[in-house]
Amino acid sequence: MNLAIFPGTFNPLHIGHLMIAESALQEFKLDKIHFILSPNPPHKVKDLIDVKHRKEILEVGIANNKKFTLDLREINRQGLSFTIDTVKEFKEENKIKNKLGMILGLDSFLTVESWQGSKELAQECKFFIAPRSGWDITDIEDSFPSFYHELEWHMIDSPMLPVSSSLIRQRKRNNQSYRYLLSDLCFEIYEKI
Repeated sequence: MNLAIFPGTFNPLHIGHLMIAESALQEFKLDKIHFILSPNPPHKVKDLIDVKHRKEILEVGIANNKKFTLDLREINRQGLSFTIDTVKEFKEENKIKNKLGMILGLDSFLTVESWQGSKELAQECKFFIAPRSGWDITDIEDSFPSFYHELEWHMIDSPMLPVSSSLIRQRKRNNQSYRYLLSDLCFEIYEKI
């Protein structure tokens, strides 16, 4: 099976995440994408929605796609959770000998070098990178540190939707509409939080 993981806080899951995953599924002929919910990642701790609500929204958001599944290993792991540990476990459980596909947004991809076990991740993973509105990979690729030139990475051919989890949280805080930035069921859950 051709599997990939999509790690993230999904704070909350929105239509952009789903479009990225669906685009990667088709473009890279993936059989399944495992959404890895990160409860409290060491590198991103600002303004997190309670993990039980993020989990509920994620479950509802991916329920209608049989090629999407939720992986709760990082929630179930005690203490800090590092992506390299998840990758090693996942590859061992699924008997994956080649590089594991990992879906990341461009902004997250540009921080991989600072992650725990980044050199191992470079050996264990190929990265499927989601474009970000306002960012042009060709403009920044030449300035990549040498670490990134050693990685196997591919840009996902996905529409750049002008949506982010931080935008949704901000609009909710400011009592502005964000309804169509999430699926209807996800919106209903998030409205009640």
